[in-house]
Amino acid sequence: VLLRVKRVFRLSSISINEFHAELEHFGTLLLVQEVLAFIKAHEIAEKAFKDLSQGDGNGELTQAENIVLQESVHQIRLAEQAFDEFDEKEVQQIKSHYACNIILSRAAAYYERLSLQGLMSEREAGEFLEEVEQNILHTKECLD
Repeated sequence: VLLRVKRVFRLSSISINEFHAELEHFGTLLLVQEVLAFIKAHEIAEKAFKDLSQGDGNGELTQAENIVLQESVHQIRLAEQAFDEFDEKEVQQIKSHYACNIILSRAAAYYERLSLQGLMSEREAGEFLEEVEQNILHTKECLD
């Protein structure tokens, strides 16, 4: 099966062991990003829940609301503990690249917005967007 996959993706220049290591890293990458997204989703949900729960004007949470928030905090702790199953250095590298991609994607969106609002010419925005795109590709290459 691995040989067939190597042929399909034209990866004949790497050994089976290197290919297996790449697949393993890709699996770790997906899992770490999944855990990061899970944590962020819980943080956003907690904030929204607090904002909605305190909308009654008294500013205090009920016992049931506190239980819901405590469960969310517990889920975040469990998710963070999942990182212990992976190589710490690899997790840090994945987190760093993930953060870089988020920042660069936001920069690209910002330049597009400036162009659409007429605050920057399409040509100027295009130049910045090309640079941002190159940086995004560079972060992906660094990860490999």
